Amino acid sequence: MSSRSKEEETRNKVREYLRTAVTESPDEYPISYMELQRQTGIDRRTVKKHMRDEIEKAQKEQELNASGTTPAEKEKIAFQEKIEARDQHIEELEEKNERLLKKLMLVESNAQRLGIDPDELYKPVRRPDQSVSNAGR
Repeated sequence: MSSRSKEEETRNKVREYLRTAVTESPDEYPISYMELQRQTGIDRRTVKKHMRDEIEKAQKEQELNASGTTPAEKEKIAFQEKIEARDQHIEELEEKNERLLKKLMLVESNAQRLGIDPDELYKPVRRPDQSVSNAGR
C-alpha cells in the first residue's frame, strides 16, 4: 500500500470519527490521539502526523458545542480569535521592523566610523560592463 493511500485512509477514518465527536459531549466522544488510535486502529503518531491541525480545530469546536454556545456566539468567538491573531502578527512585524531599523543605524554608524559617507550606501550600483566577453580567459 502506498503512503499516499495510507494517508488518505487515515484522513478518512479520523474525519469520520471527528464529525461524530464534534457534535457529542467530550465525555462520550473524547478527541485525543489515544482515543483516535483506539477508535480507528491507526497508530497515534500517524494520526498526529497527518491530522494535527484538524484535530485541534475539532477539539475547540467540541469545547464550544459542549459549553452550549449559539452559532452567533461561535462566530463572534471565531472573529475575536482572528482579530487576536492579526494583532499578534502586527506586533511581530513591528518588532521585526524595529530590529531592522536598529541594524540599519548600526551599518550607517560603522560606515561613518570607517570613513565612508553614509549617503554612499544608498547610491545604486552600476551594472557591470558586458560589452566584451570574458569567456575562455
